[in-house]
This record gives sequence, C-alpha cells and structure tokens, in this order.
Amino acid sequence: MDLKLLADALVITLAPVLPYLITGGTEAVKAAGEKVGEGAVELGRKLWAKLRKPVEESPRALGAAEEVAEAPDDDDARAGLRRQLVKILEADPDLASEVAKLLDSAGRGTSYQATLQGSGAIAQGRGAVAAGEGGIAVGGSVTGDVTAGRKGDDRP
Repeated sequence: MDLKLLADALVITLAPVLPYLITGGTEAVKAAGEKVGEGAVELGRKLWAKLRKPVEESPRALGAAEEVAEAPDDDDARAGLRRQLVKILEADPDLASEVAKLLDSAGRGTSYQATLQGSGAIAQGRGAVAAGEGGIAVGGSVTGDVTAGRKGDDRP
C-alpha cells in the first residue's frame, strides 16, 4: 500500500469537511452537508473518527489539521497535513488498512496529478480528451469542413 497516495486521498476527502469536524456542532455539520453533500460529510466523519485520536496525540499533526480547517483550499496547508498523515499511517499499519478500506468502500476513485510545462494539454481519467496548442478536441461527430487556426493566420 502506497501511504503517500493514501494520505493524499485522505486530505482530498477530509479538507472540505475538516472545518466542520474540528469546530463541531450540529449546525456546522448541517452546513457542511449542504455545502459538500451528505455523503462527503458522512465519509469525513467516519475517517475522522479513526484519525482523530492519533492526530490529536501529535502536536504537529493537530496543527496541520487545524491549518487545513482554517484554509481548506490552501495547497501548503494540505501538504503539511498530508506529510503528518503519512507519519501516522507509517506508525500504525492497521490504521492505514482501516482507512484505506473506508475510502475503497466509499468509491474514492482514482486520484490524478499532473504538471504541464510549456504548451500542450493534459487529459486524465475515463473519457478525458485533450488537444494540444492549436488542436481541436471533438467529443462527438463532425460533419462538414473543419478549419483550425487564428483569424488572420496565413500559415498553410
């Protein structure tokens, strides 16, 4: 089991709901359900129930979780939490197995990551289509003439 990928999936799943799970309260959780969906909140609750104690036992992990709760979309905060979760999962293989099963049973899907340098395109996942610079991607059928280019472009 790749613990870095597991930790990444945990951060992706938990980040949107951590503000509500950490601050608690039924109204906060209800608001989370309206924002991200009941399924996401329920999965977040189950995962947090498994992770809360080991996270709270580590001041660094708790601080990282609180930072994500304050700024769920902050990539740096997420990276810090991801690193702390890897440490926790390395120290407890049984916990790693339990949270992996929870994610799998919820259908976590596949996680993708890519970096594009320069011109081009990236397509990931089932049915993804990409066309590089100046290209055309068609998600169906095309009839008639198709011309690609920029207005005033006199290239052959």
